[in-house]
Amino acid sequence: MKDLSKPVYPGALVYGEEETQSVAEVIENQSPFRYYGPNLQGKASAFEKEATELFGVKHALAVSSGTAALMVSLRALGVGPGDEVIIPSVTFIACAGSVVSCNAVPIFCDVDESLNMDPEALERCITPRTKVIMVVHLQGSSADMTRIMAIAKRYKLKVIEDSAQSFGAKYKGKYVGTMGDIGTFSLQINKTITAGEGGLVITNDENLYKRAIMAHDQGNIRDASGHVVVDPTCPGFYGENYRMSDLTGAVALMQIRKITDIVNKMRINARKIIDGLNEIPNLYWRKDYDEEGSSYVSLAIYLPTAEDAIQAQKECKERKVSGARLYQGLPTYAYPFVLNKLTVHPSGCPFTCPHYKGKPEYHMGMCPTAEDLIGRALFIQVSPLLTDEDIDYMVTNLKAILRKFV
Repeated sequence: MKDLSKPVYPGALVYGEEETQSVAEVIENQSPFRYYGPNLQGKASAFEKEATELFGVKHALAVSSGTAALMVSLRALGVGPGDEVIIPSVTFIACAGSVVSCNAVPIFCDVDESLNMDPEALERCITPRTKVIMVVHLQGSSADMTRIMAIAKRYKLKVIEDSAQSFGAKYKGKYVGTMGDIGTFSLQINKTITAGEGGLVITNDENLYKRAIMAHDQGNIRDASGHVVVDPTCPGFYGENYRMSDLTGAVALMQIRKITDIVNKMRINARKIIDGLNEIPNLYWRKDYDEEGSSYVSLAIYLPTAEDAIQAQKECKERKVSGARLYQGLPTYAYPFVLNKLTVHPSGCPFTCPHYKGKPEYHMGMCPTAEDLIGRALFIQVSPLLTDEDIDYMVTNLKAILRKFV
């Protein structure tokens, strides 16, 4: 039996001749830069076009990473000194890091049983300094967008949907990333589709799209030939380089064409695992606000204690089946540099910025539900390539492990 405890790379594992040929076309034509070259192939542009068609949105912008997508979105929304951005307490560090890199302050919101942002806790986090709510759809499962969007509307706040881990997932029939003001995605190797690195920004707002373009391309706008133009009617602003290359675009284009098939297979495999494990009474599953729409990057079961989760993880590795703790079982703010507000400059900006009037206190215990649930959660990764034999092996061994703890 193969080792099913190894990491799952859904997009990378379905690489084929399509990706090889697409990249070869860029190389053979000596045109790896997306905007101009000896014989531009337009791969990044084609990826953007197919993204708009898939998600049913007006605009898509390919960028260099999922973190770049967050940076570009925050800058498009005008986030800066004096602002606060609310983020969930269980997420990848890039969410907090992108906020700080914009000289704004992240405010950590507790989660509910979905391990996504808790709407009740969200409302308690809002202050006069709040500029944006950054919702994260964790591990293929959507947050409670109905309640979150209602709160955002009530307080007149903008919403970024970080869908990095949930490409292709849906909430009540809508793709995650399409309900807020702007949506972001990652193409890093752990993600559902991948180009190794890469990211995507989507929006229906024309102004946000234009600002995102400038934010990702040194504040520039370009003409039809791809060259920078000076337009006094659109002066732009200082930006950075978060452009996607056409080499990355070549892979991303082939991968987005596979997303529906990948997600459908993951859904089928996840449901087989769920059905098998539900023979154990009283399993405490992670809450899912849309079981039909989830892309099932993973399944998560809450064990009675963090110690149980650590032991279960060890036994899963020994039996060569999937079962691991996410983020070492810790909330995002557990990083020492987050707790101590350590930034690249010794001045401590943005926390010490004179424009910022708040006094955020980061400490263990500030989001108790997050600390409790992420510590006790055992995540079972779901591959689109699992066979029925693989699933039978996983279920048999996972039942033997889990029965010791529940």
